Amino acid sequence: MPDTRLTKQKLKDHWSYSSKGYIIGALLAVALASIFFTMVTNREPADKYSVNFAIVRSYSNTEKLNDVSDTLVARGRQVDPELEAVKFTSIMFDGDASSQDGYSYYQLYILQLSAGGNDFFLQTEEMTRSLIANGSLQPLETMDYFEQFNLHHPDAEIMWEKEPLPEGTEETEENADRPVHAYAVSMENLTGAIQMQAFDNRGMYAGMLISSANPATSMYVLDEFYNLLAPVEEEQTENAQETQE
Repeated sequence: MPDTRLTKQKLKDHWSYSSKGYIIGALLAVALASIFFTMVTNREPADKYSVNFAIVRSYSNTEKLNDVSDTLVARGRQVDPELEAVKFTSIMFDGDASSQDGYSYYQLYILQLSAGGNDFFLQTEEMTRSLIANGSLQPLETMDYFEQFNLHHPDAEIMWEKEPLPEGTEETEENADRPVHAYAVSMENLTGAIQMQAFDNRGMYAGMLISSANPATSMYVLDEFYNLLAPVEEEQTENAQETQE
């Protein structure tokens, strides 16, 4: 007959094998509660908002970006005096949900995406293309300041893709000739991100979510974010200023 008594040794063994799962579960519960609270509480008036970046990476240190945030707010107010904050959130997900830990982080990723509080997701190419395919990103070339970004950073890779098809629709000869849009910007040139130990920018792209509250201001802030971590050439800056004038 099996020994079903609950002993101190059994509790110790159970904790040694299961402690990691409990810790991740507790962290996930706190994160879910925070997102739920954000979604159900009254939001601030429409003229008071922030530009929010979610850095989707297995590791990032958003505290390193505090000084960058203050600078971005000051610069952003040059075109939008109502801008109150620029925030960076870390989502510890690398795109692999096959493990128990990975699946927990994937759930947090989906909740952050669904909550609608972010303007940009910075993530891998594969994950960016997935958001394009399901219609979660909006075209950047339609935004104010997109041309300015290109003048500042002509070497920055732009991810141009066809408009996504409606869910359940297969690509055919009839719908193959769809408009092509700029859905994301490569973060490859943001070498300052690694230098300040904030996040690993390699292979990452920034895409603007359709939930962005103010796309024009967000695009301007993205340009300034790029300016800070991948400084522009003086000649390019002068060309951009002449274009604005």
